[in-house]
Amino acid sequence: MALVSSPLHQFSRRRWLLPAVACWALALLVVLAGLFPAALGPLAALCLGLWLLRGVHNRLVFILMALGFGISAAGGLISFTFVPQVRGFAESGVDPLDLIAELHIWAPRYAAAYPAVLLSNGWNLGLDEAFTYYGAVLLTIEALVLTEVWAEVAQTMPAWREWHKLLAGLGIAMAVFVIATQMNGRLVPAHLGMALLLLAEVRATKRGFCGKSFWLLVALALPMTLMSTGTVVPAAILAVVWTAIIVRRSGRISVVPLLVGAPLVGWLLVYLVAGTVKNLDFYGGGLEAAPDMLEHGFGRFFWLEPLFIVTIIAGFVVLCFIYAGMVRYLHRLEGSQPLLFAIPVAAACGLFGYSTLTMGLPPAEVLLGLLCYRFALDRYRLASLRVAAD
Repeated sequence: MALVSSPLHQFSRRRWLLPAVACWALALLVVLAGLFPAALGPLAALCLGLWLLRGVHNRLVFILMALGFGISAAGGLISFTFVPQVRGFAESGVDPLDLIAELHIWAPRYAAAYPAVLLSNGWNLGLDEAFTYYGAVLLTIEALVLTEVWAEVAQTMPAWREWHKLLAGLGIAMAVFVIATQMNGRLVPAHLGMALLLLAEVRATKRGFCGKSFWLLVALALPMTLMSTGTVVPAAILAVVWTAIIVRRSGRISVVPLLVGAPLVGWLLVYLVAGTVKNLDFYGGGLEAAPDMLEHGFGRFFWLEPLFIVTIIAGFVVLCFIYAGMVRYLHRLEGSQPLLFAIPVAAACGLFGYSTLTMGLPPAEVLLGLLCYRFALDRYRLASLRVAAD
């Protein structure tokens, strides 16, 4: 006769399972730290990520992403150069808090890149090599966040299954990797900030109000987009405009986030104004220099020969029609609206800078994934109907 465990025994086993696994994991980390000291940091980060994430598919996606980006960085498939504007601060051992207190114009860039400085000092690596490994960590987090954004919208479809998130995560990670091979390293924190902002806006749109987690994500995301004056502009427009839309629809707003966020908004405005003035001064100074700033982005094509201008306008019209079709196909999906709004904002701001234009890539990656997912579900549903009809 088979013995059935009592509820007390089952509770006891569950109670001691986690501490036992934690002890074995700690022992393994200690052994590996003695054999491979440089592996301690990545292993600790991997264990922390697995502990924070919930669900088998989330953890599996995280492991595959972390291994993929880690191997790519170690093998030289992705390589970044430390932010040139703040390299002197890193080599001189300047504390980023001192620059923030001084409201130095490069303080946000140095603060975002400072973990690479700590990595360089702790592991005796060059700044560029440390920044590459640090960039791989940020790319992993970005791919995870974008996958979560995709899942927030995709799970509103009737045929949603949890394991679909694994396939989407791998596709988004591949897109992030391809873009990273062609990208300036200082854009990596900015794109992660945009991804966090999209996650906050999508969740708030679905819930119909801006909760505490929303304000926390926004407060974390916006400073990360200050890697240049151009990268923060589309993020700030998305945050202000779409948050105002959510608040207006819900009619709910808390005074506490406003009081806490007011200093952050003021701090961002200081850097935004200072960066704008610096760019205007570079092109001659004053508002008269604003048209010349178009030379820094794809607005420079307006100064070419008329034939080129006509060709560009024709291509732009074609892209508008394609985008309109995408909007018509996806706009009814709950939570997709901030993604659809972010792309034209980044495109308009991209007139003044290519780095600004790239801020439309994170929402574009998610929308492309949603487009492929819905198209596949529609084809599967039609095939099922045909089989049932036969």
